[in-house]
Amino acid sequence: MRVDPGNDAAQDLALSAALYAVAQVPVEVDAAAEEGGAAAALSLRGRMLARQVDRLRIAAGAEPEELQRLARALAHDITPIPTTPHVEVELMRLLAPPSR
Repeated sequence: MRVDPGNDAAQDLALSAALYAVAQVPVEVDAAAEEGGAAAALSLRGRMLARQVDRLRIAAGAEPEELQRLARALAHDITPIPTTPHVEVELMRLLAPPSR
């Protein structure tokens, strides 16, 4: 969605794959637990880190609209990231500087 936002066929294919992945079982994605190495800017991990998303929890049976809204928000830089009945988003906690 970020590289080629007008490519409807690619977006439909990605949405179908995501729906298949969560059809029967829930999925949890941890930004810090994704594959090692530098996060590619356009990878899921890279977009989660860019948007300060620590963890995504997607319940089994999530609706296409929920996954599409999540994907669009992650692809964008300022669109609010939705939490829906089947999608839970946990943002990174900002740590306060140590007191002196």
